[in-house]
Amino acid sequence: ATCHSIVQQHGGHISVESNSKLGTTFHVLLPASSREPPEDNRAVPKQPRGQGRILFMDDDQAMRTMSRAILEQLGYEAAIVASGTEAVEAYKSSLDQAMPFDAVVLDLTVQGEMGGREAIRQLRELDPTAKAVVISGYSNDAVLASPRRFGFDEAVSKPFTVQQLGQALAKVLAHQAPKS
Repeated sequence: ATCHSIVQQHGGHISVESNSKLGTTFHVLLPASSREPPEDNRAVPKQPRGQGRILFMDDDQAMRTMSRAILEQLGYEAAIVASGTEAVEAYKSSLDQAMPFDAVVLDLTVQGEMGGREAIRQLRELDPTAKAVVISGYSNDAVLASPRRFGFDEAVSKPFTVQQLGQALAKVLAHQAPKS
């Protein structure tokens, strides 16, 4: 009744077709406007571009695939791992090869494996200057509210946008001297 009233007030028509075996289809017809649409004056946010090597850890394959594409779109070289154990091993290996990561992005919770909280503790033992972003789908977790208290530099809630991850990495890397 509410939809019918709104459509009628705008000079339109609404009809319905229903078949118990096929389902229901609503047809909403509205007249075209003769006015020009208003100009969209909102500025399109500029994607922060970066450079450097980023180690990204998440136990979800789809998230790893998407995040690799996001990091590369932002201009970073991405190394992707599935657990905190793998993150610590990859970070240590990068230090041993004199090719350290510029920053790490760690998922807080990893099913049946080491998560971000323990991984950052071990990474800080290897490199106290490590730059770290924590990500999590648990937006009410204390780590997201106070990332520095738990050893992280920034926090981003999942799901995140290209813009959000890019901004977090830009902040983390802004005051960093280049690693050699």
